[in-house]
Amino acid sequence: MISARLRVSCIRALLLGALLTLAACSRGSTSIDEDLTAAAGQSEGNGGASTCGNGKIEEGEECDGDALGSGSCKTFGFNGGGTLSCDPDTCRYNTEMCRLGSDGNSSNGGNGG
Repeated sequence: MISARLRVSCIRALLLGALLTLAACSRGSTSIDEDLTAAAGQSEGNGGASTCGNGKIEEGEECDGDALGSGSCKTFGFNGGGTLSCDPDTCRYNTEMCRLGSDGNSSNGGNGG
């Protein structure tokens, strides 16, 4: 059986691929690589360096370091509390320390997004 975490990751990848394809078609882009590079927060003009990790939420980032924007465990449906964090490599929400249920059980979540 596929874990909920893996299922969410697969769905996110599928949706991202579909969106990039649609964006490329609507712009008349000739290279999906250009779109993938842009989606990863990298720019060919700056040597492929990402801005993830600078502590500022920028375009394409859900969060950055301690900067979580308006995100919280509750935002993702984890009513048992816990601590939302930001993945330092992807600048995406990490809900692993969020808890399910209003009774505060210790069921861990997964990666947000």
